[in-house]
Amino acid sequence: MLVKSFKILPFFLLFLMNRSFAQEPGHHIDAGFRLGLGNANIGTSVTARYFIAPKLAVSGMLSFSGPGGIALLVEKHFGIEDMPLQAFLGAGAYARFGSKAFFGTQAIAGLEYTFPQYPVMIAVDWKPELNLLRSLEFRPGGFGLTLRYRLDL
Repeated sequence: MLVKSFKILPFFLLFLMNRSFAQEPGHHIDAGFRLGLGNANIGTSVTARYFIAPKLAVSGMLSFSGPGGIALLVEKHFGIEDMPLQAFLGAGAYARFGSKAFFGTQAIAGLEYTFPQYPVMIAVDWKPELNLLRSLEFRPGGFGLTLRYRLDL
């Protein structure tokens, strides 16, 4: 049942990315690739982030490492004055598929640099996970390096 619930997640993300949903200024999509470092269930992945407000985003990750998995996070962004650098904090849930399925919660904290002349950003983050299915296990080693491209709507 859990796996069936997460099958609708890509459709939900597509809905969020729909141009008709983003009529206010400041809404945009950032899409890219996250290189996962460490022992996280959701590691190396394709990522998309949609800003539903100027400082609030919904982020999705589709992981192909191991048997694969999917994650959904809500992130709050904090600009650093007079710099193209921002910090972000968030939380969400994930599911990993395969012979050993996992489901759990995750948090994220990171820094992101946006290149002033280009719609490109690079981020480093820490994404610890707490497995809730199979066994209660905390995985603190989910570090990542992400490269994203901004698509203005």
